[in-house]
Amino acid sequence: MYLWDITINGMGNQFYAGAVQAGSTNWEALLFGSLDTQNFITVDKPPVSQWVMGLSGQIFGFSSASMLIPEALMGVASVALLYAAVARITTPRTGLLAGAALALTPVVALMFRYNNPDAVMVLLMMAAAYCAVRAMQRASAKWLVLAGVALGFAFLAKMLEGLMVMPAIGLAYLVVAPTPLRRRLLHLLASLMAFVVSAGWFVAVTLLWPASSRPYIAGSTDNSFMNLVLGYNGFSRVLGRNHFDFERPGPEIGSAIYHGGIVDETSAGVNPARYVAVAQFQRVLGELNQMRAERASERAERAVDDAIKAGKLIPAQRQWAISYCQANFKGFADFVARQPAAFGPSFESAAATFTPPQAFAATAALTATETAVCAQLGLSPEDYVRRKRSGRGDFLRLNPGND
Repeated sequence: MYLWDITINGMGNQFYAGAVQAGSTNWEALLFGSLDTQNFITVDKPPVSQWVMGLSGQIFGFSSASMLIPEALMGVASVALLYAAVARITTPRTGLLAGAALALTPVVALMFRYNNPDAVMVLLMMAAAYCAVRAMQRASAKWLVLAGVALGFAFLAKMLEGLMVMPAIGLAYLVVAPTPLRRRLLHLLASLMAFVVSAGWFVAVTLLWPASSRPYIAGSTDNSFMNLVLGYNGFSRVLGRNHFDFERPGPEIGSAIYHGGIVDETSAGVNPARYVAVAQFQRVLGELNQMRAERASERAERAVDDAIKAGKLIPAQRQWAISYCQANFKGFADFVARQPAAFGPSFESAAATFTPPQAFAATAALTATETAVCAQLGLSPEDYVRRKRSGRGDFLRLNPGND
């Protein structure tokens, strides 16, 4: 049922789909849940969900199907675990009823056909509940430790939300397990240690990995994972603030302040700027603007040189034409298109060998006016004098190559 026409949802949540695509081609992006293969910034959740979908993309190639089918299979596994847990303490018929109730709940069907982190979180919480049931039946430390491991990875799926069943599991084992109280407490302590290890290894990775060579932890104010857990995705949700800060009252609606290089805006709408390290963004933006300016300058010079070669402009107009072209490329293109090819290709060679008027005025015995004409048109005095002496009057269309 969950698999039926699942690709109708396309890429689902585009935010997480971007991280899945990055993780399907780059192992570091997969490890941290980065939004891009350059590992600039992560999503604002831990990466377990991206691990599952990203590994599927690594194996089968990134697509809607390779991303969403694992989500549906996690739904099937969750129903199976619920059935198994209930059937162990009641009857198989009751287990089937419980599994059917979960499978047919509309919001569950939606959740397991989408790429949000909730699917893997629910699966891991269900796995923890199943292990706890097994542990309570025989006071098994092994199964209780496995429950702690499952909850550790549920924490790495959606942080504190994945631990909602932890108090219930601990209390139930403390009350029900058929073993002395001292052993029950020891088993719970062992399960807690398993939880710390299974959740804490990733926290240690983010702390030990040099911050300059890993992606920024989105949603945090200081590029730390636990700040994200306790702040943006923790107490701030309860307190109605964007960040964990008991000292500072919340800013006015629509106002923006900075915290450790991150924009924090309390607003009714979603503010994408809070996911971006502002200092790094501004640096990248400056580099991008510089590249754009350089490309615009190169394009303008190329267009002007082509116009000169085509006889649409004279070399003396080059600097003016470049400035105009950079300011209004379309306007310059329209101007050149309307210009007739009034000047021959001799201007290109003349521009390359052009010397100031005072350097050649004596050799050609030109008048001041004729010298100025040569300088303006980029002509050599020899060409001008030779044409003048030939008695031809079309001086402005000189083309020695056609003599």
